Amino acid sequence: MLPYDICVALKAKGFPQGHGNYWVGDSVWDETAQSDYETPRTPPRDTWVYSPTLEELIEACGESFIGLDRNDAGWTAHAIVGIDAPRFRYHHALSMSEAVANLYLAITK
Repeated sequence: MLPYDICVALKAKGFPQGHGNYWVGDSVWDETAQSDYETPRTPPRDTWVYSPTLEELIEACGESFIGLDRNDAGWTAHAIVGIDAPRFRYHHALSMSEAVANLYLAITK
């Protein structure tokens, strides 16, 4: 599961809010398993922040995504951005999902 701050940034960039794991306040909520357990104290759904899967993040990067490399310090996600003057972009993180999420945030407008 991605950290809360990355999920908030993804939501702010317009990343689709799917079905599965959400940050609800300061706790994790598996919508698919717990949808029947919402209570009047559950925060409103528009405040929930979705934590996408690695597959969803890679797909959202589109054809710009090149791949992931593992090194001693973690993972690096790579992309090529631009048609007229292509630029190589990369982001490093401890987990694959965080590296790709940060790459997505960097390459989307």
